[in-house]
Amino acid sequence: MNSMRIQALIRRNTIIMFRGLDTLFDYLYWPLLDLIVWGFAATSFRTIQSAPATLSVGLLTALVIWQGAYRASFDIAFNLLQEFWGRNTINLFATPMTLVEWITAALISSIVNFIPSIFFAALVTWLLYGISIFSLGWFLCPIIFFMALAGWSISLFSAGILMAFGQRIQKLVWILSSVFMPFAGIFYPVHLLPTWAQYIAHALPLSYLFESLRMYLLTTTIPWAIFSTGIILSIIYFCGAILFFILLFNYSKRIGLGRLDNQ
Repeated sequence: MNSMRIQALIRRNTIIMFRGLDTLFDYLYWPLLDLIVWGFAATSFRTIQSAPATLSVGLLTALVIWQGAYRASFDIAFNLLQEFWGRNTINLFATPMTLVEWITAALISSIVNFIPSIFFAALVTWLLYGISIFSLGWFLCPIIFFMALAGWSISLFSAGILMAFGQRIQKLVWILSSVFMPFAGIFYPVHLLPTWAQYIAHALPLSYLFESLRMYLLTTTIPWAIFSTGIILSIIYFCGAILFFILLFNYSKRIGLGRLDNQ
């Protein structure tokens, strides 16, 4: 891999993402809205005497971390969409840049995007509710990383489908990011879901990661059996998503990348 090409792509992606107030609005408005609506709902549990003291803290912490996972779940696919919209797909992949370099740059660009989202959400949570997610300590880092890994798997899968079918299914980028939310167990344990939905949830790494987060907040002990399952699934899905994207990219290249810019 050529580090100079990767750096150039990261710089280009960053300039595009932060070039206007509309992008900044998108980065701040939706996390703020979620934290206000769901945040006050979560803090309302403090008024219920029978509710555990950690319930509102757990809900708000999960909500903050979800902002980063959600951002990661469509960043890479959105990056590809911007190439389609700018009719730049052929120009980009006709350069000496390799597909691995593009994926690497897209992943690093996504990190640049979702870390500010988490810090902004954490700041709002602290200012409005007096709750700091950094009380999790070092456990916060692996939780965020593997949730981002699960999010990138979704984004790479979306990007692969975009490569095969083009802009006519571009709404999939946002829809697919939200499809898995009910099964992730962000605000509730998975066992509360219907039986058929539990089967889906148990196949997703996010459900194990959020369950690990809840149990850690309750016991201050890491549930290694659950957490390691989430880690393993995150890695498996991520590697599978990369392979899926590469296969569909090669397929799209054989039938012509030019059609992606002209739809």
